[in-house]
Amino acid sequence: MHLLVAPECPADSETATVVDYIPARDEDAPLAQRETYRVLEDTHRLG
Repeated sequence: MHLLVAPECPADSETATVVDYIPARDEDAPLAQRETYRVLEDTHRLG
């Protein structure tokens, strides 16, 4: 599992949503060998 987070945002894989994403490098890999991708929603104020 890859979880990319900003330093000020703690990684919380329990609340992250699993997304249906398969990178090109994993397209031919067996399902059990593919990575799981999750996303967290966040809001940033610009300005």
